[in-house]
Amino acid sequence: MKQAGKTFVVIFCFVFIVFGQDGTVATSKSRSLAWVTVWNNGGFLDNLKASDIETSLDNRKLEGLNFERKSVPTTVGLIVDISGSMKSDTNNRLLRDRMAATGFRRFLETCDAGSEYFVISFGKDVNTLSDTTSDVEQTKKALSSLEATKSDEHKSLVYEALTAGFNKASERTNTKKVLILVSDGWENSDKNIPFSEVERLAKKQDALLYFIYVLAENDFAQSFNNALNPKIQSMLVKKISLQSRNFTSIMSIIEPEMNPAVFPYPLRFGEDYARLTASTGGRVFYPYGQDETTQVFEMIANELKNQYLLSYNQDIGGKKGKFKRLEVKIKNSGGNIKDPQKVLVRTRAGYYVD
Repeated sequence: MKQAGKTFVVIFCFVFIVFGQDGTVATSKSRSLAWVTVWNNGGFLDNLKASDIETSLDNRKLEGLNFERKSVPTTVGLIVDISGSMKSDTNNRLLRDRMAATGFRRFLETCDAGSEYFVISFGKDVNTLSDTTSDVEQTKKALSSLEATKSDEHKSLVYEALTAGFNKASERTNTKKVLILVSDGWENSDKNIPFSEVERLAKKQDALLYFIYVLAENDFAQSFNNALNPKIQSMLVKKISLQSRNFTSIMSIIEPEMNPAVFPYPLRFGEDYARLTASTGGRVFYPYGQDETTQVFEMIANELKNQYLLSYNQDIGGKKGKFKRLEVKIKNSGGNIKDPQKVLVRTRAGYYVD
C-alpha cells in the first residue's frame, strides 16, 4: 500500500468520460454507479463523505461526485455447483451443496425488502432452478430441490453458469446486483468457455461477484484431489481467520504439503477466481464446514449493507472496446481514520466502451 501525505489506498472503479479541449472533464446529467467497500481496523468505515475521496481518470481530477453509504433492494443470484465432487462425502458429513443451501437461507433473512433472487445450478449442464422473484418462499423451494439433486458426474460448467448469471442479472433494474458462486473447484468441461471471455463479461456487467470455495468437514484433502496432507485442514483453521483467509494465505500452508506432480491446479484457479471477483468489487471466501459457510453468507450480507454508492456526472465517449479505469483515493484529511495503513478498499475495476 502506498501513502503520500495523507492520501492512501488506490482502488479502481468504472466510468465513461469525455475530456474538454482544456483538459477538464466534460459532464452531463447522466449518472454512473459503482459500489465501494471500505474496511478499516476490523470493521466497515461508515462515516465517509464525498469530501473524503479523490478521484481521477488518467491522472486527471474528476469532480461532481456523490458518495453515500446505502442499503438498497438487491438482485441476488445464487449459482451452485452440483457436480459429483460437491456431493462426494466418504465420511457421511454434510455435503457442500447442502452447506450452500443452508447458508443462503440465512442470507435471505437479512435482505432488504424489495430484493429479488434467482437460483442456478450447474454440473455437466446449467439449469435455472428458480427464475428471478421477490418471493422468498419460492426461492427456498428451489434450495430444497438443490439439496435433493444427486449426480455422479464430475463435469463442472463454471464459466457457462457464470455467463448465465451475469446475463440474467443484467436484465434486472435494481441498482445493486450480486452473484454468489459456490463451488469446490474449477472449470473442467469439454464445453469450456475461455476464462478471458468470462472476465470480459464480468467487467462489462455491473454485478458484484462473490465466490465461496466450500471445503467439506474432514474432507479438505479430498477436495484437492487427495493431493494434500490431511493435517493441513486443522492448520488452516487454527492459523488463518475466516475474514483474512485468502488465496495467498491458504497457499502459504498448502504449498509445502503439495505434490505438484498430481496437483498442478491451485495456482491457476485460485488466481483466476481472485482476479475475476476483484474486477467486480467482490472477493473469494474459503470457509471450512457448515458453520463457516453460513458465516460467510452472513458476512456477504453485512458487507452489502455497508457499501458506499459512488455516482458522478458523465458523458459516454472513447474508442469502442477500450477499457476505462478510474483511480480513487481515500483521504484522511480530518484525521478520523484509525490505522490508515490497514484501510482496504474494494470496487469494480472498470468497464468497456460499447
